[in-house]
This record gives sequence, structure tokens and C-alpha cells, in this order.
Amino acid sequence: MKIFFVCLLASVITTAVAVLVVVFTSPNRSQTVDSKVLISTLPPVDVKYKYLNHMDKSKLFKLEGGNVQWARYRSNPDHYDSREEQEFGDSINSQKAQVTGSTLLMKPNGCRVPHWHFNANEHGYLVKGSAWIGILDSAPFVVTSYNVTAGQVIFLPRSTLHWLKCVGNEDCLFVLFFTTHEELITMEVDNVFYSTPQDIAARSLKPKGGIDFIKSFKKPSEEQGVNLPPNLAELVRKASYVQSVDSNVWRCTLKPVVR
Repeated sequence: MKIFFVCLLASVITTAVAVLVVVFTSPNRSQTVDSKVLISTLPPVDVKYKYLNHMDKSKLFKLEGGNVQWARYRSNPDHYDSREEQEFGDSINSQKAQVTGSTLLMKPNGCRVPHWHFNANEHGYLVKGSAWIGILDSAPFVVTSYNVTAGQVIFLPRSTLHWLKCVGNEDCLFVLFFTTHEELITMEVDNVFYSTPQDIAARSLKPKGGIDFIKSFKKPSEEQGVNLPPNLAELVRKASYVQSVDSNVWRCTLKPVVR
């Protein structure tokens, strides 16, 4: 009889422990149900957003010298500002559309600083204003610069260093297209400079003052993608915009044809 009660007690204890383990290790059922209910109650994204992007409602990147907005694919879903933007971005990516859209607005004297796009050519249409474009081509090495006015189309080849500056008295507005459906990979020249070890920069540039001169450069706290420094008068004494020979310019721009 004693053995029976000992076995019964052991069985009860084992069962109680098992129940406690299940209770404390299983997921919270109410939370799981709530999450599923929350997901199911979100209204589906209208299918039209696979083919439509309201760029004027997309995130406005406000910079010193202007604004940028995008209709593009993001590899990290958390980087989208809305489900509609994600629907469009995922659509162009899954369909291998080979296109990414953007608008670039520059204030007078605003400059899209020298930069490269490593995985796309860039095409642009100047909606309004006038701009100065510069391109450093590597094969063969040649510097091409030219002015564009409203109605002209520009072409900036992949992996070539280039810049755009608003040179008129009114804002410049570009509509830009990039030949990729992946996330656009871009590098600005200022980021290259500040990422280079100072001793390497000093021996490469050989400035008067050596490494102390390099150390005198302080990385701005503001994003410099489109800049318009408050001390611009101190930085630019005389802006010279040399128009390259036509044979180089016509490789990179197209004048509108009046019919």
C-alpha cells in the first residue's frame, strides 16, 4: 500500500510539473490571435499600386540645397514609408523593370555633389530652370561639362563621376530615371574623402600643410547630397563653367526638337 501511495504521489507531481512547463513555455495564445487579427484587419493594398506611384506623396528628403523624392525598390521593407510605396517597389523589382524614378529639385546655387552610381545609367529631363553638368569619364579619361536648359534630356553613364548645379535664378527641377530595378548604389565624393585614412589622403593629394591640412576638414553633420553651404562666398571666388566641345556634349545631352 505504501508503495502504491508513493507511486501515486510521484505521478501527481510529474503531471503538475509537466503542466507548469507547458503553461510557461508555450506562446501567449491571446497575443498570437491578436497579431493574426491585426494583420487580417489591415485593408489590402489596391492592386493599382503595382503600377502607380504617387511620388509627390513619397518621403521628401530635405537637404541644404534642395529636395529629393523617389519611386524605387528597397531591399529592407522597413525603409518604405507606406505600404503603397512598398507595393510599387516590390513590383518593379519582381518584374525586373530595370527602372527607378526620382525627382531632384535644386535651389539657385544648389549643387548635387560629385557622385557615382555603381549599378545604373542615369537619364534626366530638366522640367524647369538651368543647370551646369559635369562628367568625368574614365575610358578614355576626359572631363565634359555643359549647360542645360528646360526641355533638354541628359545622360550620365554608370560608374562615371558627375555633378549637377543649379545656375539660374529659379529652382531647377529634374525628373530622373536609373536603369536598375535593384536598390540603387550611390557614393558621394565627400563620403569617399572622409572615409579615407588621413595619412593616405595626405600622401595622395600632397597638399601644402600636409596631414594637418587634411585634418582641418571636419565632416559636416548635415547630409551633403545636395548642398548649399552658408559660407558659399568664401568657398567659390569665381565660378567658371566651360562648355566642352560639341562632340563630347552630344554624347550626354539632347536638345528638344521644335516641329
